[in-house]
Amino acid sequence: MIALSLRQSAEVDVMLRKAGAAGGTTPRKPVDHSFMYSHGYEYLDGHIWEVFYMEPDATPG
Repeated sequence: MIALSLRQSAEVDVMLRKAGAAGGTTPRKPVDHSFMYSHGYEYLDGHIWEVFYMEPDATPG
């Protein structure tokens, strides 16, 4: 699995749309923890990409 941190939560959805248009699949739904938003996709070569945004000053709990 490869993880990619983005600058804004909206960029996660943009990346997933682009991945889907290029043939990638989304094996699960996005996850929103309020301080972190993530979604993942599996690309044609079998690699799994986890794309996420986390608020810089967030402390969960």
